[in-house]
This record gives sequence, C-alpha cells and structure tokens, in this order.
Amino acid sequence: MASSRPCRIPVIELVTGLSVVVFGSTVPTAPPAPIAPGQTTRPGGDPWTSCLELVAIALRAHDAILWQAEAGDRFRVQAQFGLGGQAVETLQGTWPGHDDLLRGILAARAPRVVEARFEPAGNGAPPQQLRILALPILAMGTEPRILEVFLPGTRQDLSDEQALSLAAALIESHVPSGSAPAKADAGAVVAPSASGREQLAEFALHAHRSLEVGRTAYAIVAEAQRLLQADRVSLLQVRGRRVRTLAVSGVDQPDPRAAAVRQLEEIGRACRPLERIEAIPAPAGTPSDPLRTRLTELGQAMGTTRMAVAPLRSEAGPIGLLIVEDRAASKPADWSVLPGVQVVSTSALSHAMAHSEQPLHGLSRLIRSLGVTRTWLRLVGRLLLLGGLAAGGTYLAVQPATLHVTGRGSIVPRDRREVYAPVAGIVQEVRTRHGESVQSGQPVVVLRSPNLEFEMTRVQGELQTAEQQIADIAALRTDPNRPQNQSSDAELAAREEELKTVRESLIRQRTLLEGQQRTLTVPAPIAGQVLTWDVEQTLDERPVERGQRLLTVGDPAGPWIVEIRIPDSQMGYLQGARKSAEGQPLRATFSVTTDLDHQIPAQVEAVADLVDDDPQQGPTVLTTLSFDRTALRDLRPGATAVARIDCGQRSLGYVWFHRLIETVKTWWAF
Repeated sequence: MASSRPCRIPVIELVTGLSVVVFGSTVPTAPPAPIAPGQTTRPGGDPWTSCLELVAIALRAHDAILWQAEAGDRFRVQAQFGLGGQAVETLQGTWPGHDDLLRGILAARAPRVVEARFEPAGNGAPPQQLRILALPILAMGTEPRILEVFLPGTRQDLSDEQALSLAAALIESHVPSGSAPAKADAGAVVAPSASGREQLAEFALHAHRSLEVGRTAYAIVAEAQRLLQADRVSLLQVRGRRVRTLAVSGVDQPDPRAAAVRQLEEIGRACRPLERIEAIPAPAGTPSDPLRTRLTELGQAMGTTRMAVAPLRSEAGPIGLLIVEDRAASKPADWSVLPGVQVVSTSALSHAMAHSEQPLHGLSRLIRSLGVTRTWLRLVGRLLLLGGLAAGGTYLAVQPATLHVTGRGSIVPRDRREVYAPVAGIVQEVRTRHGESVQSGQPVVVLRSPNLEFEMTRVQGELQTAEQQIADIAALRTDPNRPQNQSSDAELAAREEELKTVRESLIRQRTLLEGQQRTLTVPAPIAGQVLTWDVEQTLDERPVERGQRLLTVGDPAGPWIVEIRIPDSQMGYLQGARKSAEGQPLRATFSVTTDLDHQIPAQVEAVADLVDDDPQQGPTVLTTLSFDRTALRDLRPGATAVARIDCGQRSLGYVWFHRLIETVKTWWAF
C-alpha cells in the first residue's frame, strides 16, 4: 500500500463471519487505488501466485495476500497482490492482532468476512470502509494457507457469500488438489497467460453476479460461449432422473418442444452419471465405449463436428451438464480453460439453486422486481413488526381462553378403610396379600406385644399366689389342732378378705389384658380388596407403633375417585372459580400416566381445608374428583393421574402468563 500517516482500526465489525474479531492495527489513511493486472509480488510462475492474481482481478480487490502457515503458529507471505509493492513482512509487526485473526480462521476451519473502518488522522478526510475476506485453504497441499482479500466496503457487486464462493471456485479450478503446487519448470502445472487469467476471472464474476437460477444459467452460457469461442453452449439442470434445459446461448427462451432441445436433453440423460469431461471426437488411441459412441451419434444428428460435455457436480451429486458445441470442422478454438469454466459454473449454479429453494424466495423475487429499495424494506419491516406486536397484544388481551389448575394424584375406590395397629408391638403374622378379597371382620394381621405378654405373666402369677394364700388361711381356720399362739380367727378372717379383694383386682386386670390380647388379631374393617402393595414383605416381623397404618382395604366394586394435590399457589384460582360456580361442581378432566391421550371427564367433589406440606410438591391442598368408572378401561388402585380443573374464562394473555403476572404482583406488593 502507499505510505501515509497511520491511523487506528478500533473495531472490526462482523458482517457474515462466524464470530466478531477485534484487534488494533496500523494502516494507511486511505486504501490505495486498485492495482492493474500483472502487478503481483513474488513472481515465479507457480500456480499459487497466478491464482492469487486471478482471485484479486475477479473480485476487483484493492489488495490480496496468500499466507502460508509455519511451525510455531507463525505465518509467511507466499504471494501478495498490490500493497504498493511493499513487502508485507515490513508491515506485519505493526498489526498486533492480525496473527490472532489468522490463527482463529485456521482453528475454525471456516471462511470469515469482517469490515474495517478507516478513520484518517488529522487530515479531515471522511472515514472509509474496507471489507476483508479471509478464506482458509486446507485441501490444496500439505501446508495450510489463508487467502486474504481486501475489497472496497462501499461497492457491493457481490454479496459476501458470493465473493467467498467465487474465490473458492477459482482456487479449485486453478490449483491442483491433493498435492503441493509444483513449480513451473517442473512441467506439472503451467499457469495461463495474464489475458487468460483475466478472461476466466471476468467469466467467474459474471457467473456469480446473480442468485436467480435463470439469470445465472444465461450468464454462464453467454460468457462461456464468448470465452471458449464456441458455436453454442447449453446448460442443463439435473434433478435425480429428470433433465431440463435451463439456457442455450443465443436463445432467449428454450422451447421444450423444439427438436434441438429434445436432442440436448437426450444427451443429458445419457451423460447424467458422467463424472469427468467427455469430448468427441476423442483423441486418437482412445478406446471406444457405449457412451462415447452414443454421443457421437447424437452429435452427428445435431450437425456438430466437435462437442464436450462437462458434468457439474456438487457434494450432493450431479446438478447440471454444460454442453459445448462447434459446427465448423476447420474452426480453431482453445477449450483448455473448460475445466476452469466447469468449476466456476458448478459453484454459481449450486449457489443459485440453493438460494431458489429458500423459504419465501418467490416473495423476495417479486419485491426485487418492483424496485423496492433496502431503506423502504427496512421501514416496511419495522412497521410490520410494530403492527404485528400491536395485533398480537390485542389478540392476547381480547381472545378468551380457559384457565386451568393442574395437579397430580392417584385413582382409588371411594369406599376404603385404613387398618391401624391397636397397640405397639411386632407383626407376628400377615394373613392376606395384595389384591386379595377379604370379608368384614376377617383377621388380616396378627401382632405380638412383649409388654402385654409380660403384664399377663405378672398378673397371672400374682393371682395364683393370692388364691394359694386364701386357701391356706381357710385351712388354718378350720384346723382343730391349730397352735394357741397363732393369729385369732378375727385376724385370719380380715386377712382372707384382704386377699380376696386383691384376687378380684387381679382377675379384672387379667380380663383387661385378655381383651387387649384379642385386639392383637387385627380384622378387616370392611369387605373388599387389599389395596396395599407387597403387604407381606412390608409388615412381616416388623415393629409397629400404636396408631400406625398397616394396610388399606377398599371396595373396587363401588364408585372410584381421583385424589389430587393442587399447589397452594394455585388455590386462589380454584376457590374463586368455586365461588363463581354458586354451588355447581367445577368441571375437570384427568388422564392416567400410562395413557395421557385418553382424557376422562370428572368434576370437583371436595376440597380440603388444610394445607399439607408434601415432601415432593411442597404446600398442597388435597382435592377430590369424582368420575364415571365406566369411562376408564383399566381401574388400578393407586394409578398415577394428572388432572386439570376448569377455573373459568380469562384472556389468552393472562392464561399464558398468569404465573409471571402473579410473580410480578407479589414482588411489587412486598
């Protein structure tokens, strides 16, 4: 670049790249004028140098640099275009963030486009824009390279995507893939002349100028005919097994019914699986094959003396065929640039086809045809956005919707009883199992109480002692040989009465203990079915406390209900709906977790007055729903159910955002 006073690039803003790049650089106050073709530094005739010039000419760039990665995360300039003839190595030290940009591009393995704003220092010149295109080249040789192109920011001949695609196509067409580029004296690659490079670059620019399939096809055939000096160039589109003529040079609109078009499409169907350029007549010594023979026959039928078919293939498969024809046998023509034309045409056509398949492509094409400017589009877009927001807000405010309160619970028979432990003890025997039918009063659990057994043994022993003492006193009183120094009859009678009183007390205690022992055999409170799962494993030989629930017995033949737990935070909606219903039951629906698509109608039967602290759901209120048992195919006690209660009509916006609204109200109040 021409030397001048330096200025700073404080921010390099993202245009279409993958990430924002920020670095400071010292650059000239203004970009230099475009360099004429042929002013490429580092001459040597290698394909990389000529490729750099080709890309710069095609993109009408101010400058271009080809960087080669070296060991230690360093980069070396392999070739440069423009830059006033000054070696980039002399400027690299004044670009402190540039190496980081290059390393990031190689790490991301993706192209990047950034925009630089030049602010001249002290000379009063207005800021100038410059676009920087950086394209990593990873498949062209053993060493990674980065192609960096500097474009005027005010000129938008091509979009960033088109410019990157054009650069990639030119690189692919000009540099041999799979190996490092060879030197010119090795004879492996011969760089075209400066005029040939300029013509191919001009062709690439015209082919990538539009993203419409029709315009792209006509640009390809018209420019290819001029470049190759052919009598006719045709472009066919391939979609699966279908072949369609897109454009023919010198023809405004191909007629599908014309004989020439049908012949071209017949050639296309025959060459659909083609993977390389096929030309007739073939060089001497080339073995004959059915495809070449068929092409020769079709060419003769069309009056063509020389023909080449170039397949256009993308990563997804064949997308088109480029057919080049000459009719005069003595006409000199150089088709050596046909491989380059093939690659550029493939890139242009694939991008146009991808663009045409985007959503709303037809609408955008209509807008462009009407000549609507971007400023008007942005204004209309903002107005439409504001109008859409206003319409959406109005719709949310006026559209009625049903507010629902949800909860989880289980399905159980309405008539059921819990079996509790009458005393503290140990479960000695379980006489039933899950799902078994029992009768009212049938023993289901037998307990053993060590304390009760101890008390019974003690009372029984004391009773036996008291009765023995009473018998001894009665025998002593009737014994005629009783010694004179023994107790008198009155004393013995008083002692006997005292022992009888103790005996009566012990008998009453024994009766009470026997009654308690009978309660250790726990009966079923009602006739029904044992609902508790795995009751034997749960209770057998386990200690229990008085009042502890042992099992549940229910009547599955009677009505069933759904017991759900509603979060306490939603109870306000439920209570308000119950008041508005004026005694009428609220409607609800529920479904079991094994069949969520089957919604079963129900109604609210009862709401508990107390709030329980559920360990999983937090504060909840037990709510009972009743339903028709015939509506549920599989009634299983304890099945998990998800219920939804209808709490009346609200606006759609409130139904969607009521939790957020209540949160804001709570925050505002406290």
